[in-house]
Amino acid sequence: MLDLSLSLKGPPALNRSNDKGLLSLFANGESGFLIYPLGDLSRLFQDSAATAAVAADNDPVGYAGDSSGNACNAVQTTASSRPLWRANNGKPYLQPDASDDRLLTTFIPTAALTLAFAGRLSGTNQIALGGGSSASNNRAVLGTSGAGNVARAELAPERSGHAPPLS
Repeated sequence: MLDLSLSLKGPPALNRSNDKGLLSLFANGESGFLIYPLGDLSRLFQDSAATAAVAADNDPVGYAGDSSGNACNAVQTTASSRPLWRANNGKPYLQPDASDDRLLTTFIPTAALTLAFAGRLSGTNQIALGGGSSASNNRAVLGTSGAGNVARAELAPERSGHAPPLS
């Protein structure tokens, strides 16, 4: 299950008043991607070809347009692996099925980067958000252990650890 930043749920730390600040992260041509705000349905489509607009609660999302200006759009070509767009009374988020839902982007980091996402545990399932390079076997993973602990792992160099339990 991958439920990343694309998942702004509940009382948001990010809201429409922060749009200008978020977009300024890319003002000088910085690389990266931003799928925000999720309430902007002009960037969300049910299919990976971006032809069928997301229009209602529970519509699948197969394409999320990049807001950064870098054209690193997130797509999912497999219909059964698309998260659902949830309206949530004006605080929209993407809801994965806890199995195989994910959106993929062409963004490949070539230098140190900051990755931010928001999410909420809804059970004891293990979840992970990760990425890396298969060519050099450099990987970073952030997730939960299933027991309410946040876990992180970095491979090559080998380091891993656990954060305190979530409150």
